[in-house]
Amino acid sequence: MRRLVYIILLTLLAVPGAFAQGFGKNKVQYVDFDWRYIQSEHFDVYYAEGQERIAEFTAETAERALKLIEASWDYGLEGRIRFIIYASHNRFQQTNVSMSIQEESLGGFTEFLKNRVVLPYTGNYEAFRHVIHHELTHAVNLRLFYGTGFQSILIGVATSDIPLWFSEGLAEYESRGGWDVEADMFMRDATITGYLPPIDYLGGYFAYKGGQSVFYYLDRRYGKEKIGEFVNKVRSSREVPKSLKSAVGITMEDFNRAWQQWLRKIYWPGVVDYETPEDIAERVTNHRKIHNYVNNGGALSPDGQKVAYLSDRADYFDVWLQDVETGKSQRLLQGERSGDFEQLKWLDARMSWSPDGEAIAFASKAGALDAINILNIESRDIVKRYRPKLDGIFNPTFSPDGSRIAFVGMKSGQSDLYYYEVESGQLVQVTDDIFSDDDPAWGGDSQTLYFASDRRDSLRVSGYDQSFQMWDFDYRTMNLYRITAGSPACEQLTFGEFQEKNPTISPDGKYLVFVSDSTGISNLYRMNLETNETVAITNALTGCFQPSYSARANRLVFTSFYEGGYDLYLLKSPDALTAKVPALTAFREHGTPEAIEAEYGEQAESTAESLELRESNREFSRYVFVDNIGQSFDDSDKRLTDTTNTRKPGGGFFSKKYRTKFTPDFVYATAAYSSFFGAQGTGQILFSDVLGNQLVLFNTDLYYDFNNLDNSNFSAQYFYLPNRINYGAGIFRYVYYLDAGNVRDQTLQTQIDFSYPFSKYTRSELIISGFGVDRAEWMPDQYDYYDYRKTARRRILLPELGYVHDTVVWGSTGPVNGTRYRVSTSYSPNLQSDRDTKEVWTSEFYTAKGDLRQYFRIGRDYSWASRLTAGLSGGPDPQRFFMGGVSNWINRRFENDEIPTDEINDFYFSSFITPFRGGDYFEKRGTGNRFFLTNQEFRFPVIRYLQMGWPLPLTSPMFAAHCSRTLARPGTTRLSS
Repeated sequence: MRRLVYIILLTLLAVPGAFAQGFGKNKVQYVDFDWRYIQSEHFDVYYAEGQERIAEFTAETAERALKLIEASWDYGLEGRIRFIIYASHNRFQQTNVSMSIQEESLGGFTEFLKNRVVLPYTGNYEAFRHVIHHELTHAVNLRLFYGTGFQSILIGVATSDIPLWFSEGLAEYESRGGWDVEADMFMRDATITGYLPPIDYLGGYFAYKGGQSVFYYLDRRYGKEKIGEFVNKVRSSREVPKSLKSAVGITMEDFNRAWQQWLRKIYWPGVVDYETPEDIAERVTNHRKIHNYVNNGGALSPDGQKVAYLSDRADYFDVWLQDVETGKSQRLLQGERSGDFEQLKWLDARMSWSPDGEAIAFASKAGALDAINILNIESRDIVKRYRPKLDGIFNPTFSPDGSRIAFVGMKSGQSDLYYYEVESGQLVQVTDDIFSDDDPAWGGDSQTLYFASDRRDSLRVSGYDQSFQMWDFDYRTMNLYRITAGSPACEQLTFGEFQEKNPTISPDGKYLVFVSDSTGISNLYRMNLETNETVAITNALTGCFQPSYSARANRLVFTSFYEGGYDLYLLKSPDALTAKVPALTAFREHGTPEAIEAEYGEQAESTAESLELRESNREFSRYVFVDNIGQSFDDSDKRLTDTTNTRKPGGGFFSKKYRTKFTPDFVYATAAYSSFFGAQGTGQILFSDVLGNQLVLFNTDLYYDFNNLDNSNFSAQYFYLPNRINYGAGIFRYVYYLDAGNVRDQTLQTQIDFSYPFSKYTRSELIISGFGVDRAEWMPDQYDYYDYRKTARRRILLPELGYVHDTVVWGSTGPVNGTRYRVSTSYSPNLQSDRDTKEVWTSEFYTAKGDLRQYFRIGRDYSWASRLTAGLSGGPDPQRFFMGGVSNWINRRFENDEIPTDEINDFYFSSFITPFRGGDYFEKRGTGNRFFLTNQEFRFPVIRYLQMGWPLPLTSPMFAAHCSRTLARPGTTRLSS
């Protein structure tokens, strides 16, 4: 029991500060947003000034999506939902609604405590529509299952466990209108190449597309109304298998068998109608051999001998160069390790060679702005960088004469074409309108630009009325266009009702090769620019993307998704390939991936919504659900029925200035009575504003014994996060009983923290702390009356300055690759001038520490962890370092089976240096005012997979182990290994 008390005590001693004094990447606030909001019937949409069009598009699109969701589930939304919209992904990464860092693949998220939907606009309206509908599905689902308020959510979390495939699959099914080309591609590949998992194991991106196919099968097999019935049964029972059996009459095991058989019947017969990527072209990369997922953005050198591309083969996205003939590859640039290459835009990854073959151009997130980087191949150095003041930059491409670099730029919610004059650095805007323009490619004259756009027959490239309503425009189709630099209008080249994009021009300027999904699969098409004759040159099984012609050689490289990953393939003489007639997929032909069969009974007819679909890569934590109980925290959650004061009579919305208003995120409290301590109660409450920019946290643990609160604990913290410099302040009061209750310490800490991030990977920290400790012992007075009487005290002011760097990549058991280090120095001044003649109540010391950690991945499951840490403390009262034990040690050992409490400094102001296996906590022999420790660990899986049948049917993933060696030198007295 005493050991358990010690463990709890040590945990409490880790007094929380405003910011973690450790490692971790940073969320950098580059922009001071001026927030406003509009209100529709059901939604409050928050946006930064200047983004009114995107906010109105969000409100109108969400209202339309809500009607579809309510009809599907037979449910009417109660309360209001907040949308927080950012004009680009760069700005989205600065949101404080979530403390986590929003990676490039995250297309949006739903925060459930206050039911806030947070989204970036990334330049494509159809993609944005899909994410709005997807996240709204989550938000409405939360209201349906949970109700509102922290209490109902808390109960739901404790009583439910809904799998990720259910929540994400349902959101994809609803937002895609059932099915779409992307889901067709993923499920066809998984079914035919043999990696389709059972429903219970649909994880990662399979939770989205696999889950979508489960709901679509339910729709096709039992009728569309079964979706709403299934959802409502899960709401009531909070169990998916039980609800499924109640809805359709079969167990999850039988349903999984039928679902997989359905997929095999759909896709296996069509294998003979299509070609694998290796049937079409020569393989350049192989994700299965190098155990990665993405190799894309390929660009052929002018002579056609080398290909530059992006790959995550080393855990990070890097720029690689590969010789086409020999297959030898080398890394040209390391990405995702510094502020200049925070992201390499792998979702829009097209790169371009300079005509002389000496350099490549690619886009990256470089701090506050995106940049176009010119990388010299020979020296592997960035020789030039362009940083226009735009919200986003994608797909840069050199003109054939090398004088210009065209690219896609985002500004104020618009996606337009731009180009740089290389010599002068002059920026020229080519298009300036509300439509989505993408994928620029130069013609042979270095004057003509080919591009993809959703503008349909709107050929003017500027001058549209600001009242143009994009939500009433059919933006689902992408076609190809041509424009001469400086021209006020463009020419439409393709007129399909599908997605036609990624144009690239042959070296002789005669042919345009592009991607079209007109048959239901993305294939390569060749257009004769003189006759406009267009033919297919591939008939792919899963799809071809991002074609790139060599500038001088008659070769083309493209990306294809096959066997669960993206790879590059080389196509020789594409202008001489005979025309092909790609087979129509069943989805493109019938609006469903299957042929309609009589045995399927009630089947939902394909609706217009089921064909309006496309894209989003997003991550989202698991959802859990409960019945509709609990109350909303504030009046702003009430449903708005009268829109007189929100919508303008002639159309549009009234914009309102955002004002900070704190509302509770959660409230928790308990009360009790103790015969020893008297009345007692604990409570926690967190307040924040809608944007998460300001947080207030209170913790209380109150004991009202007799006539005082001497035994009570409490803390109060405030965080201010919207600016580049983040700061926080806190006050913490804790009481500890030591030595079986014979010693009582009353502590008070005040702390002010400042954090300045230089980039996502580095920051400086300043922590100014004040500590007060009053020690009292249980002892009698002259009349033998026992009470706690003060015997000692400490007052310390301790500022600490630190510098942190962190680029690590995490695996399932911890960091597996990258570097992290922290160096810090602190100083406690002498606050007492008469300490030689009176009681000593302060301490004077200085301390410097450093901690460097390097992780090396060895193969897929193995890694080597190397750590070097050292420190020293000096002054009249130096800090002491205790070496022994490991962090989070369950069965801790202490020297002499007790914690030394005699010295206040040792107990409160010493430091534990771990891991040091073989030593005990508070071990005197491992104590000094200087230390050096190195750890070398080989980390490997002991058990890759564990499945038990008795006594419990337990299934568990990989267990890991460390094989380590430690070398340490505490103080100047001991050397151990």
